[in-house]
Amino acid sequence: FMGAAVDEGKREIKIVTELCAGDMNKLILEDKTVFPLSQRLIWSCQAAQGLAWLHSLLPSPILHRDLKLANLLHDHDMNVKVADFGLA
Repeated sequence: FMGAAVDEGKREIKIVTELCAGDMNKLILEDKTVFPLSQRLIWSCQAAQGLAWLHSLLPSPILHRDLKLANLLHDHDMNVKVADFGLA
């Protein structure tokens, strides 16, 4: 997370993050690469931590509402990032 801008009139939030290497949908389903269970559990925990952080924001939590592999990005170190807040 590098920054955010909120437009209360339009009820929009824009979040700026770093450039990621790709999305988890392509990595797991399209490339058909098999990853060990330990790596998949790490990714699951990272996604859950990201969502927990968004849901705990006060006074206005952000609810993602469209969680899927295509909306989970990974960086070059294979860390998962929650993305695409169009329905949030």
